[in-house]
Amino acid sequence: SAVDVDIGEQFITMSGKFFVDVVSPVSMASDTQIYRSYELLSHPFVISIEKSTYSANNVNNIFTFTSSILDVGKNNEQENVLEIILLTEAIDQISLSDPVLLASPDYDESLFTITNSESTCLAINSDLCAQLWEITVNVECPFTFDGDFAFQFTANCENVNQECTDYIATSNSIVTLSAGLTFDDYLCSDNLFEISYNSSMVIYEDDTFTSPVAANAIALIDDRIYVEVSVSNFNVDSNGYAVLDSKLLNVWLCSSENELSLDQNDLANSGCFSSNTDPDGPYHIIVNYDQSFTNDAQHEDDSLNNMVRFSFLIPSTITRDTLFIQTQ
Repeated sequence: SAVDVDIGEQFITMSGKFFVDVVSPVSMASDTQIYRSYELLSHPFVISIEKSTYSANNVNNIFTFTSSILDVGKNNEQENVLEIILLTEAIDQISLSDPVLLASPDYDESLFTITNSESTCLAINSDLCAQLWEITVNVECPFTFDGDFAFQFTANCENVNQECTDYIATSNSIVTLSAGLTFDDYLCSDNLFEISYNSSMVIYEDDTFTSPVAANAIALIDDRIYVEVSVSNFNVDSNGYAVLDSKLLNVWLCSSENELSLDQNDLANSGCFSSNTDPDGPYHIIVNYDQSFTNDAQHEDDSLNNMVRFSFLIPSTITRDTLFIQTQ
């Protein structure tokens, strides 16, 4: 029988039944394609793999490893090929290699290919190693993805350091992660949808979100920053798609001596993943909506569908007078 995969908060559990059958044709004279079968034995099995999201002694709920899906799109040069961009992050300068897809929503894992265009970390500092992976799958349209991907990687020490060496010695070099995805395509067109909109980010003085911070205001280390992101002026495409709601999934902080901008077509080299960022960042302060929070980050109440709000404390290691905030 088929193997059922359940991806929970702490474990990835695979269950099913192992069986051995004897099969013989109904007639020896000709192949009627009708067979008798007899079950010799069967036995249920359950395999549970613990996810590597948090370390055992992590009392502050700060992640050791995370995985987030950043982008989903079609490859316009190859029919029916879907490309998914996966971000992994690890502390203690641990880099990942040798990706294996354990489970995928709705489709056989053998249809998927995972590659990493960068052999080393995109951004590496005293604590964080970020890497981008491209997942490709050839699927016939229409299709639906609704569920979790499960991955396994091999952990490596990007630079030899005691923290990384100790982690691999005590926690094993196998890293197991998961990332959720809900995405479908019923149009079967090269251009799924095209929606233009304006967005703005405003910083406020407190959790009432009534008094914006002045442009020349000075924030101190450990000050709480209140942020509101809103989208407006939607231009809906001819296929009838519309934006009905907004949700804050991830937030990164970084600093740089240069002006930073985000290029959706070059995520690996722009925004807080640019090589121009300071070596102490980026700080991933909100991970996959509610998987992990650092720097005392939290979601704030918002009343409108086109708006998200959050707050955080400025990291104590930020030394520049300009802080960049990147949201997904």
